[in-house]
Amino acid sequence: MKSIDEIKPIVESLVFAAEEPITLRKLTDIIEGADSPQIQEAILQLKADYDAQGRSFQIEEIAGGYQLFTKPDYYEWIAKLRKKSGETKL
Repeated sequence: MKSIDEIKPIVESLVFAAEEPITLRKLTDIIEGADSPQIQEAILQLKADYDAQGRSFQIEEIAGGYQLFTKPDYYEWIAKLRKKSGETKL
């Protein structure tokens, strides 16, 4: 059985790397030695860590899985990035 401190960085890396929301079931299938309650606790702790550290992103549950999102406070900056990267020069 893995400890929460061992599970947290693994969960974080999987949620970060997933191209779509990653389900709790998939997380438990991938992380050997961790059960659903442990993974859910790791996610709760990651959310609390991000809030306490004032991070610009958060983990949200969406479409039956978990995904990283930029906080709404930073929408203006993300919109500028997307506008700039969408401009093409001829």
